[in-house]
Amino acid sequence: MNAPYFEESCPSGGTHEPILDYREGLVVCKKCGLVLMEGLPDLGKEWRSYNSEDEEARARAGGRNTSKVHDHGLHTEIGFSRSKRILSIKLQKMNRKLRVSPSERKLVTYLSRMNEEASKLGLPESVKETAGQIIRILVSKKLVNRIRPDYIIIATIYYAAQIQKITMTPGELVKRYNLDKTKFWEALSRVQVAFKELGLRPNVRPSMYVPQIVRKLGLSNKVLTKASELVNILEQSGMTSGKSYVSLSAASIYLVATLFDEKRTQKDVASAINLTEVSIRNRYKEIIENFDIIVKL
Repeated sequence: MNAPYFEESCPSGGTHEPILDYREGLVVCKKCGLVLMEGLPDLGKEWRSYNSEDEEARARAGGRNTSKVHDHGLHTEIGFSRSKRILSIKLQKMNRKLRVSPSERKLVTYLSRMNEEASKLGLPESVKETAGQIIRILVSKKLVNRIRPDYIIIATIYYAAQIQKITMTPGELVKRYNLDKTKFWEALSRVQVAFKELGLRPNVRPSMYVPQIVRKLGLSNKVLTKASELVNILEQSGMTSGKSYVSLSAASIYLVATLFDEKRTQKDVASAINLTEVSIRNRYKEIIENFDIIVKL
């Protein structure tokens, strides 16, 4: 194989714009036609077709469409060769660059980081797919401007998780990623724009937050059951409309735990889910003022 050949500048002006010719095993400059690399292994098809229908059917085979990557997965991957490791790595890097236009680089960055963070959180592929759809709208509408990428990415993951009935609290995300609360709420409001445009609706119910909070506070199953019942009543009465599901669930747990003599302070409850004591206190007062609480032992 001939050694790779590169010129620093293109005779046509500027830098070379390399493209891969899989069948001929060449890398050539799109602008001037200069061969930049030659003698590459055949990267063309490894199958034989016997008629035009067979050719078309095989040529169309590929990965499924996905929103997790910028080109929806409609690209060609270059395999890795152990015997030609350095060349394979160079080709893989070049292939990735060729697939990304300057206008798509921001989208690529956001999608890549979203996939990385979602994986760290142990979230399923369905969450990543939904998050990918949201990020596309955010980038296209320039709603990612003038705010740090990590705020947008975490806010997107939060909403995408709700679609898949996975409960995550804004408080725990703020704490985990050391985010500024005000900026995070701004990011959430931006994500809501994309959320509505896609016609998405959260699939979480207020009571779905109860088990997580009960577990963090070390309370009994009896408190879990009664607090869930109370939150369901609040939802049926319309009290959850426009309110934070997390704070209502926390206030309900605080109330029920007190009635069952498993008392936790408002500070204990607030600290467990990274909320303010004022939020717990206000929701608690609303529950007391609107309902006659009777606990059957």
